[in-house]
Amino acid sequence: MKKIAVFSDIHGNYQALDAILNDIKKYNYDEVIFLGDAIGIGPEPYKCLDRLLKSNITYIYGNHEMYILEGHDNFSNIKESAKLHHKWTENETKTLHSELKKRMIKDKIIENVKFMHYQFDDNGYILRPNDYPTIEYLDNIYNNINQEYITFGHSHVAHCNIGKKHYYCLGSSGCVHDYETFYNEVTIDNGNVLFKKHYIKYNREEFINTVNKTDFPLKKFMCDVFFGIKVK
Repeated sequence: MKKIAVFSDIHGNYQALDAILNDIKKYNYDEVIFLGDAIGIGPEPYKCLDRLLKSNITYIYGNHEMYILEGHDNFSNIKESAKLHHKWTENETKTLHSELKKRMIKDKIIENVKFMHYQFDDNGYILRPNDYPTIEYLDNIYNNINQEYITFGHSHVAHCNIGKKHYYCLGSSGCVHDYETFYNEVTIDNGNVLFKKHYIKYNREEFINTVNKTDFPLKKFMCDVFFGIKVK
C-alpha cells in the first residue's frame, strides 16, 4: 500500500502553500507530488517556487512553468494584456529557472495512477483547461493513456468523472476565495485507489496584506477573479 499527498495550482499564494506543506509533515506519506503552476496570477511566485524546489517533492510542470521557461511569446493562446503579467513572473523567478529545469518532470506513474498537470496537444503544449468537461471530452483527450486513474490539475474547479477511465481533477489549492485551502491524499492498494481531501486553514490575512503591498500587472483582475480580493 502507498499513501501519496498531492496538490496543484498554488499560483503565487505562499500562505496556502506553507499551510499545506506544514500539514503534510504530520503524516508519513510515501511521496508528495505537486502537479504544477506554482507561479502566475498571485503575488509571490519566487517564494512559492523557491520553497517547492528546496523541498523533497515530485514537481510536475504546468503551463505557467512552461511560459517562463519557453517564453510566453511561443504560446498563441495568451492574450496581449496577459503577457506583461507573465513577463513580470518570469523576471521575479529568473534566478530559479536553471534549478526548475532540472527538477521538473512531465508526469508520474504509480501503479495504475497517472499524475499530470493536464493533457498535451500534438505540439507538446498543455491544452487549455475545461472547467466543466463532459465524459466524452475527457475520454477523447486522455484516450492514449494506459492507466486506469488519471489525476490532474490545471482547471481550478475540482471534479471527478468516470468514463473509460477514472478522472480526478484536484482543482487549485492557491486560487481560493476563503480561509481554507486543501490537498489530496491518494491511497493505492493492490489496484484499489482511494482519494481523500484534507481541508486546512491558511493565513488569509497575511496573504491579503501581501497582495496589497505588491504591485504586479493585472493585479485588480487577478485578485478579484482568482482570489476574491477587491484591491484599489
